[in-house]
Amino acid sequence: MCAEDLGLSTSRLSFAIVVGASNIWIGDSRAYTTLHSDPFENVYYVTSGVKIFKVAPPYFKKEMDVRKVKECTFNGGLEVEEDGGYVRWIKNTLEDVVERRPELERFVYEVRVEEGMVFYLPFGWFHEVRSEGVSVSYNFWWDGEYDLKWSLMEGVGEEI
Repeated sequence: MCAEDLGLSTSRLSFAIVVGASNIWIGDSRAYTTLHSDPFENVYYVTSGVKIFKVAPPYFKKEMDVRKVKECTFNGGLEVEEDGGYVRWIKNTLEDVVERRPELERFVYEVRVEEGMVFYLPFGWFHEVRSEGVSVSYNFWWDGEYDLKWSLMEGVGEEI
């Protein structure tokens, strides 16, 4: 799948990218993606339905309840196989953060992405996503720039 397949003209893009991954997301109002951030730039296109993004800037990291959980693979059976590693899991929601620190509410944005709309989500931004009714959407990821800005964002809230 490429941008042209979705009716997006690459000749209008003001930057050149090498797409690292593309995904299709299909779900209904039960579909919810928990709070997380990605190390990728993200362009999200809704072909039908509505997606609601709640987003917050990378410096919210210090407000997150981040846990390490065992990395596992579910194969559809009764057993889960441990993969031997750990992944980062954020226990709280943006609503939890604002409840604890009301002064941060002005930095949390709710973005309603409707059919035919495109949403750009910069790498490192925290987000949780839900569907409003049945929705179908695509996204394209490409690597963010791991520069001084990224290093500083990663260090926010970390204890040495």
